[in-house]
Amino acid sequence: MSAESKKEIQLEIAHVLFIDIIGYSKFSINEARFRERPDDTLAMTELSWVYLALGRNADALRLSRQAADSLSIEKDALAGPSFQNGLAQIEARAGAPEEAIKRLRRLLSIPAGHAASIARLKIDPVWDPIRNRPDFQQLLSGPEQIGSNK
Repeated sequence: MSAESKKEIQLEIAHVLFIDIIGYSKFSINEARFRERPDDTLAMTELSWVYLALGRNADALRLSRQAADSLSIEKDALAGPSFQNGLAQIEARAGAPEEAIKRLRRLLSIPAGHAASIARLKIDPVWDPIRNRPDFQQLLSGPEQIGSNK
């Protein structure tokens, strides 16, 4: 093995270790914050993304659903769509694409503000895991249906 190849491998190992350390730190901080404030929907959301990154998909889905249920669209028409969109993002990445698309379809049918739009779905890389699904492509090709003119 050449010296250059050894150096590349060492750099790759260092990168992986660095990411592990950062991830663990983020996990520890967010979990402590959530334990201190179990009703904090932002803490729930952040921790659900950390769980997702750690491969704890069931925990990510559970916590993201809890946050979205705590601040539903019916309870808060401004923040509710953002939490529903966040849950759809977790669902798309945690192996629940059907639920994500169903949730997005609902968000596109209501005034969801900045949370969900066809234009954003087309360019946001968070949707890459489901981008090639026919049902997601169907969402992108349809009109946004806002309000009672569905």
